[in-house]
Amino acid sequence: MCFHSARLEAKTNVNNEVLDLKQQDRSLWHLPLIQLGNSMMYKAVETEEFSCYHYEAAIAAEHLKAKTFKDTNWNKILHWYKALYSLQPMASHLLTMAVIAIQTKDYNKANAYLKQLKPEDLEQRAYLYYAAKADYYAEIDSFDEALLQIDLALDTVTNTLEKAYLMKKKYSWTLS
Repeated sequence: MCFHSARLEAKTNVNNEVLDLKQQDRSLWHLPLIQLGNSMMYKAVETEEFSCYHYEAAIAAEHLKAKTFKDTNWNKILHWYKALYSLQPMASHLLTMAVIAIQTKDYNKANAYLKQLKPEDLEQRAYLYYAAKADYYAEIDSFDEALLQIDLALDTVTNTLEKAYLMKKKYSWTLS
């Protein structure tokens, strides 16, 4: 919780627009909470058994270690997500693994993860499935399909901040 809380201020801009991890100003991340999280993490790993909380903290810690988005160790994060998925096989974890594969430009693996999912697996967050597919198609230069998927995401998202974020992304693709 410390790791997640440390990043809250950077997740939106002054206009209250959602910022993805790539756009966040990491200088806004709250160092005392990160330090407290690290301290708790060291204590929490003094065990033989690991829970989903251990893996979630390890994932968050990897993001915090990276000085820039480009420095993110996506392979390590994928490792922790695979461990988390084996303990807690949830559609959201599988979707995140697909997103990580997109970040590492392993499009075959991304597609394989996406094929294991259906939008309804994510219930009210089905828009995340469509948004991830849109990113996948944009990355492989299939912009017509990317726009179709982003439209499906826009049709299913109910959160106005998320909708604005997706609209901005769609707009940037139409300019490309």
